[in-house]
Amino acid sequence: MNKRNRSPDGKSQKERIKEITEQLEAGVAAYACYRATTSERLMGDASGSDKRYAFRINSNGSTLHVFESAIDLLSFATVMKMRTDEWRAEPMLSLGGIYAPSTNSNRLKLPIALENMTQKQMQINTIALHLDNDYAGRSAASAIVAQLEGKYVIRDEPPSFGKDCNDHLQHLQRQKHSRQMGRE
Repeated sequence: MNKRNRSPDGKSQKERIKEITEQLEAGVAAYACYRATTSERLMGDASGSDKRYAFRINSNGSTLHVFESAIDLLSFATVMKMRTDEWRAEPMLSLGGIYAPSTNSNRLKLPIALENMTQKQMQINTIALHLDNDYAGRSAASAIVAQLEGKYVIRDEPPSFGKDCNDHLQHLQRQKHSRQMGRE
């Protein structure tokens, strides 16, 4: 295994996953997920993770921004910081992954992380869905809207460029870089 597959402390991805799993089992953390940063497709939730406590940024704001993954949440927060320097004004929640919901409306379930967040943060009156521009993301957004309409103001706001919020951020960074190169 080369150095690129190791974390800053020198541990391999599998060693870090094992360490996180042990911490979860010891009660140190409630939720952890892992994703490869290489071409290897490695992703999942660490053993013992509780999706009710998926990655989030808490705030007293009234609009909850919802994302499929932690990287999309962080990408959105970065875009907000680039635009306004105010990236912590509203709460943000990663669902820790989504799936294409059942076509049977009687079997639709709200993602547990979203259910938990809305129960704990009573100030929320608006939910902004920033789910991916793919079949699973668009289907999940429709299902969430169907389950929550009338209870919250729901805004379906998929990224305006690319598959997800991280693609959108990369696009904005390339544009910024192109503008800077044109000035030199």
